[in-house]
Amino acid sequence: MIKVAKFGGSSLADAEHFRKVKAIITADPDRHYVVDSAPGKRYKEDTKVTDLLILAYSNRHDAKAFDKVFKKIENRFNEIIVDLELDFSLDEEFKKIREDFPKDPGIDYAVSRGEYLNGLLLAHYLGFDFIDPTDVIRIDIRMTIPTPFRLLVAGAVMSRVQLSLSVDMPTCMKTGRMSMVSW
Repeated sequence: MIKVAKFGGSSLADAEHFRKVKAIITADPDRHYVVDSAPGKRYKEDTKVTDLLILAYSNRHDAKAFDKVFKKIENRFNEIIVDLELDFSLDEEFKKIREDFPKDPGIDYAVSRGEYLNGLLLAHYLGFDFIDPTDVIRIDIRMTIPTPFRLLVAGAVMSRVQLSLSVDMPTCMKTGRMSMVSW
């Protein structure tokens, strides 16, 4: 039996929760797919990474305001990396996002970066290969996902995906029996 495990933002909010996710995934050999979210709130007054990305995108043409918000995003991910004692960096990805936002890539791209970055980080932490779904998932002109991919994507679609032509399909990783899909 193939199982899909979906972890929301609160389940991936910090290093402690990453450890719990790893334990859950490795506890059942039938878990072949994992769908992740961007880091959520760590405590009541905290701000979700997705909300920070929306704010950063809204400030993309104001360098000072953008930088202030984007540093919070970088700090969230870097805190997880340090707390998990990983030899890993998202600096190149941060640099690309900093370059892309002022070019107006669209809000879909902006909000998808949280799942994308978390997918990269979680893949590294779990020791999985990373596969970008933009390389494997296609949406036709009617905005439908071709049949072979519907089951793979079903868990993520049920949670919050709005498909559009500008959507940047999020990330996934695969190693052996396990695949990681970030939406």
